[in-house]
Amino acid sequence: MQDVVLLDLKKGKNQLLVKSNNHYQKEACIGISTNVVQHIYIKKLEPVIFRKGEYFPVKWKLNNPVTPHQTLHLPNLRIKFE
Repeated sequence: MQDVVLLDLKKGKNQLLVKSNNHYQKEACIGISTNVVQHIYIKKLEPVIFRKGEYFPVKWKLNNPVTPHQTLHLPNLRIKFE
């Protein structure tokens, strides 16, 4: 099993706490790699006027997925409105 987590690190000292369960085995193997390729995708959108009390649906999906159930594999997805 492998989980990839993007950490929002700040300048200075950062700490990481890893909690794991070895399921009562004699040893537990944990590895942290700092060489994981990270991609940041940015797309500029046309301006949208938001009005109080109105609903604005947003869809985020893969382009031509292999199956309709394929996920984005973006556990740290963040949409930012400025």
